[in-house]
Amino acid sequence: MKTAPDWLRLARNHDYRLLWLGQTISTFGESIYQVAFYWLAYEMTESAWLAGLVVFCASAPYLLFGLIGGVYADKWNRKSLMLFCDLIRAVAVAVVPALALAGMLTVWHLALIAFVLTSARCFFHPSLNAAVAGVLDDDTRALGVSLVEGGFRAARLIGLALGGILIELWGADQLYTIAIVTFFVSIGFVVPLRNVGHAEGEESEDNLLGALGGTLRFLQGHRDLFWGIILFGVGLMFVTGLERVALPHVADQNWGAGASGFGWVLAMITIGYVFASLVIGRLQIKNPSLYIFGGWALWGVFFAALGLSENIWIALSFALLVGAVEAVVDIPLVVLIQTKTPGSRMGKVFSMWSTVAFIGESLSALMIGALISQSTAPAAFIMCAAGTVAMAIFGLIASRSRASDEPQALEGGKS
Repeated sequence: MKTAPDWLRLARNHDYRLLWLGQTISTFGESIYQVAFYWLAYEMTESAWLAGLVVFCASAPYLLFGLIGGVYADKWNRKSLMLFCDLIRAVAVAVVPALALAGMLTVWHLALIAFVLTSARCFFHPSLNAAVAGVLDDDTRALGVSLVEGGFRAARLIGLALGGILIELWGADQLYTIAIVTFFVSIGFVVPLRNVGHAEGEESEDNLLGALGGTLRFLQGHRDLFWGIILFGVGLMFVTGLERVALPHVADQNWGAGASGFGWVLAMITIGYVFASLVIGRLQIKNPSLYIFGGWALWGVFFAALGLSENIWIALSFALLVGAVEAVVDIPLVVLIQTKTPGSRMGKVFSMWSTVAFIGESLSALMIGALISQSTAPAAFIMCAAGTVAMAIFGLIASRSRASDEPQALEGGKS
């Protein structure tokens, strides 16, 4: 019999509390940086294709370090790795406002700094995700994941809303200073962690290729996990570029809303995500694949409706729905990974997911930039919606083509 509600048990969990607080604040700074980066890429290139190329540089490190980061998140001390990565990110992001003040900032400086930041992220986020999984028990896992994701998105909401406004007040290049502060805040919350160190358990693979091969074999034995992760990258290939390349174009050219309108659309996406995550965390999900791939189909449809909206006010309504179905995809997949993956392989599975996701994001930026250059933004939204729905249908069929090795019921919080 439980002595306290799940939410109170989470609040009393020392390491969970520090991870939640530190990374929520850090996410706020990262979101402001992202708005500034996307807007600077659009403004400094004045070309959808070149903007897509610059955004590609921000995702490309996952092609080099994505899988490696997960291996070392399971091999090295996770706390030390998170501290080192935060320090690297704080130093790197400080270069942009310094170059801007000196009048030397170019779009290729933006691309290089983004490359460094994402390279550090390749090691930081597998360590963070595995650390969160390690401090949660089975009873609080679903609620804990939903609160983490909801908290991060709430911080992102505030950052995105402020980012568009602050760009017009201070200039996008100077917003990078906020990210510097929040990376140091993250360091301050990681230092006191008690039970975040090396991965628990042992694995038989001693080398990089063996570890990655073993993780791939593990995923192939769990079809819901395998297809959920692999097709996540395909889905992002259709939707991410719409958000990062097409939406700034539509906000400026079609709605006449500028940077602040772009920021508010992104903020509404986050509001939808936060509210949906709080609901999903209380549910008993008996068929995760149905949630994941059904969410993908709706994600593409609602994104098309968002991009085809006649004005900013209609767009804000569809942005809310886009965020809600994004949570329907994300949270069941995170809980599924944490439930089925042993601790000694947790970092590698999360890293494989992140790598697949960033490959999709990288290709998406280039693909959407090319589509807009060759046709129109509305055509890009329609084609990507069709691709997302087709992918979702395939995912539902593939994930059910053989019985899962384990029960699929994921317990949420108590109603």
